[in-house]
Amino acid sequence: MTFIKNNPIKLLILLFLTLNCFGFCYQKLRFLSDHERIEIAVSRLLNFYEGSEISGTVNSPVYIINDSDHKKIYDQVPYSSLEEVFEKNPNCCEVSRVAKVSEGKLTVNAWGCLTGLSPYFVTGKIALKIKVGDEIKAGYSEFSYYISSCGTLYSLFD
Repeated sequence: MTFIKNNPIKLLILLFLTLNCFGFCYQKLRFLSDHERIEIAVSRLLNFYEGSEISGTVNSPVYIINDSDHKKIYDQVPYSSLEEVFEKNPNCCEVSRVAKVSEGKLTVNAWGCLTGLSPYFVTGKIALKIKVGDEIKAGYSEFSYYISSCGTLYSLFD
């Protein structure tokens, strides 16, 4: 600890890096809550942003329960709001430092943590209603994102 006592600059750098790792957003001067991080991820997944022509739907492959064709993009019955998404999908999502993906587990790396660029993962599974001809079937979409301390999302597979 003497190296810190003798140099306050080192203490400030250590404090800065430590706060980054715990998810402090310097731009907003506060921590984002897990709920805020989840809302950001679900908003992106379901295209809830201004000017979106496909608001409330997933613009990626979705899965129909008990169907083998997992790569087709189906017509979806859109959600009307984020509130509806969370009402119909309680406990759908989680924020953590470990993401479970089909390839195994991913953990936040030290660089992402120290810089605040990706100290957390947001993962989840959202139920969808899928139109197949005249039928409505149950479906879902899974997602995993890195999320920065200030809420910027990065796909795990970009």
